[in-house]
Parts: sequence; structure tokens; C-alpha cells
Amino acid sequence: YDKAPSEGKISFYSSINGLLKIDRNKLFKINALSDLSLPCIHNNFACTPNKTIAAFRIIPLYAKKNLLDKAKKILSNPLFNVIPYTVKKINVIITGNEIYYGLRKDKFKSHIESKLKKFNYSICDYQIVPDDINSIIKATQELSYADLLFVCGGSSVDPDDVTKIALGKANVKFVFKSNPIQPANNLSVGYLNDTTVCVVPAGSLYYKASALDIFLPRLLAKDKIDKKELKFYSEGGLCNFCDYCTYPICSFGK
Repeated sequence: YDKAPSEGKISFYSSINGLLKIDRNKLFKINALSDLSLPCIHNNFACTPNKTIAAFRIIPLYAKKNLLDKAKKILSNPLFNVIPYTVKKINVIITGNEIYYGLRKDKFKSHIESKLKKFNYSICDYQIVPDDINSIIKATQELSYADLLFVCGGSSVDPDDVTKIALGKANVKFVFKSNPIQPANNLSVGYLNDTTVCVVPAGSLYYKASALDIFLPRLLAKDKIDKKELKFYSEGGLCNFCDYCTYPICSFGK
């Protein structure tokens, strides 16, 4: 944070690469106090070192001591926290008969790589398998030593989309198999023991920002996503499909 006020305010910064977590109740209580202003960026924002996350200001020239005492009481415990990304190894399974048999070029691997590169991550290992339940189960067993496993494709409603069925048979416990965000309604998240499993639908391939981008920082921080949270993503969950994409500095997913 700033050691001295600038333009009448003190700004706060992330010191690490990580995920911003906000105690919203405390935030709202502070800003409900007259003459105090503490705006911040959105919860679950992916932060880099020196990223400004909040700025505090006493709006008039001065404030009474009892007002600040009320604020300090609310802030007896931290309001903001940036939790580090804790994932170490990331593996990828790519499903699809057309890709497996060489009829169509795979786009998923480069797509996932481009998303991970922004967070200084790379893929450790990957496999391409056909739309076959036993093949997907086998690949899941072999690659689930990673902290985070992406399984790409085969997650729509076509008859040969068996990815989620196979993962269920491989003992993946899904938290959710769909979400209200568009694009990538069929993005799913589950757990296989200590491994986070994320099913990435083909819809993610054709847009600069999708449900994958919204959940990725949380997956990298091993931040548990509760199914009850999903309904809140519906407000702001529809991409504006702008001619020039500025994500994540936009309303999508917030």
C-alpha cells in the first residue's frame, strides 16, 4: 500500500500473482459509513504484482475519530486477500474421433496453452483419445497425477459426446456439469481425489473470452467452486461480443 496519501487517498496493491478474494460484507459495511470511500476491483480477479486492487479515501477534509474507530472495528480481520496459484502440474486430454484418426487438426492444445501462458503455466503431458468411454477412462487414470486436468471436447449433446459419462465412470465427482455463462455453457468442473478436472467444450475455441477464462484463475488457485455460486454468474454471464475484446477489463462474468 502507499506509505503516504496521494490525491487524498491510499491505494492498495497485490504483491504476488494470485486470485483476489474480498470479504464483501466488510466492504459494504465500510462504504455504508458516511464520508468514507473504499472502492475496489471485482472479487476473483486475477492479479499480478503491483496491480491496484483498492483505494481508501476520507471524502471531506477530515473525519471524526469515532468514525475511524468504527471502520477499524469492522477491519479487525482482513478485508482483502490475494491467494497464490498453487497448481503445480497441468495435463490435458483431448477427445474426438476426427482428431484421433487424423481427419481434423486439433485446436484444443494450443488453445489451452495460450490461456495458461498468461499465468506462466504450461502443459506437462497430454493425450488424444477417440470418443470411447474406456479410452477416456484409461487416459484419465494415467494423467490424473496432475493437480489440474483439462478434458477437452465431447461435452455437448451429440450422441457420440461421451466425455462426461466416461469421467463419471472414472470416479470424477462433478460439482457442476453446466453453467449459466455464455460462451461455454457446457464447461464442467469436478474432482478426482486431489485432482481438479475441468471439461472444456468446443465453444470455448471460437471466442477470446468464455467460461474457461472466468473460472481459470480460480482453478489455478485451487479455489473451491460451490455449485450454489453459479446462479450469481448469470448476471454479467452473457458476453457482449465486442468488436474489440478487452477482457478481463469488462463486465463479462462479473
